Amino acid sequence: MKNLEEGIYTGSILKKVTTEHFVISISTQAEQNIKIGMHSHRNPHFCFIFSGRDKEKREGLSECERIPGSLHFYRADEPHMTTKLSKRIKNINIELRGDRNFQAVSEKKIRHMEKNPHLYFPIFMNVFSELRSNDDLTVEAIDLKCLELITSNEVSRTRRSPDWASKLMKILERDWHQTTSLHDISRELNIHPVTVSREFKYYFGCNYSEYVRRIRILNSLKWLSNSSLSLTEITYKVGFYDQSHFIRNFKKYVGFLPKEFRYYSEC
Repeated sequence: MKNLEEGIYTGSILKKVTTEHFVISISTQAEQNIKIGMHSHRNPHFCFIFSGRDKEKREGLSECERIPGSLHFYRADEPHMTTKLSKRIKNINIELRGDRNFQAVSEKKIRHMEKNPHLYFPIFMNVFSELRSNDDLTVEAIDLKCLELITSNEVSRTRRSPDWASKLMKILERDWHQTTSLHDISRELNIHPVTVSREFKYYFGCNYSEYVRRIRILNSLKWLSNSSLSLTEITYKVGFYDQSHFIRNFKKYVGFLPKEFRYYSEC
């Protein structure tokens, strides 16, 4: 089994920046790259799927599909392999250099990040934009953004999440594309809406409206990169009431326009 050195991936590297703490890259993987089989990486790294999709197998785990907007963490020397590539995949990789950086990322934080990519994907989009700009401030800007990623405290809670918060997360995962008021959700949870509104940011990292918008924008990535649907069709598919509203929120969280994202995902 191959153990890949720092900054090396099974596909082609389109852009790469090395800082004191990280190796950040944009990589692509085509059908021929699957032949490498089971492999690992010397350093732990995060992989954000920008476009395309594939299926992957990790040693001891069942096969899973990686789609645009999904976030995956690989520990140092963790065996994994691509088993099927549906479309050329493009990744944003953030590789952690040195044990000290890895210690800043707890297992709890990793699980939270993989389960809630909508809270973290704006950082990856910012890193992508910085990699493309590639000016004299790029290295420092990217290093700071990556440090923000591993040191942010969304999961630093002193209280255990109540049952209603877990139920609420499942409701939002189910109904993110529908227009559902906080009052309606509160009735389903049998919790006073004031309590939900007051406590929401503590357990979810942002307010209710922002949380839902982030989920919708994250879900739009797969339609923009893997379909021929028009912007209007995608707007309604992910729950926005008009195209200008969708574009405005997309620009806010992603950093560039939907048509630019579609172009970047295909080039």
